[in-house]
Amino acid sequence: MPRNLRKVPVRLILAASLALAAGIGAHSDTYDAWGTQKSDVLASMAAGSGYREFAPSGDPSYQNVIMNYILTINKELSGSITIVKVSSRPEKDLLFINGKLYSVTENYGNMSREALEGLVRELSAGYGEPVQQADSSLTTYTFTTGATKAIVYSYPGGKNITCRVYYYSASLFKMLMSE
Repeated sequence: MPRNLRKVPVRLILAASLALAAGIGAHSDTYDAWGTQKSDVLASMAAGSGYREFAPSGDPSYQNVIMNYILTINKELSGSITIVKVSSRPEKDLLFINGKLYSVTENYGNMSREALEGLVRELSAGYGEPVQQADSSLTTYTFTTGATKAIVYSYPGGKNITCRVYYYSASLFKMLMSE
């Protein structure tokens, strides 16, 4: 089968994940196109999708847990990292190294406890029961299955919770070794 035809399902999966604009929106099969070329990801986005592209090395205030982990392993990759910030709900940060997709972050911002519980239930339906760790300033839910790992970071703040979900390849270290 020609290579272009084999990429179509990956594009469709990625397009569907990027097109999610409302509600919780994450599904276990949404993010499994790790290593996809940035040009293919951008081409798969719906026409008119708002996004901006930047290098975190030029924006020292940008923070991303997965990016920090990657740079701990290999600082030399800092100049090879590009972020595509997609304007959606939740806002998404797509992390590329040397033009290949390594991670997706969903930034939910403030949400109710009920919405967080709904997000965890939805992720549990696709990823299984999470490992939960909690202290007074942070609760994490870690999901692992198949090709993707997901970590929910929730920071309590009164009635609302600030929430981010990090998705990345279960083979992240192996991918980094090939760079």
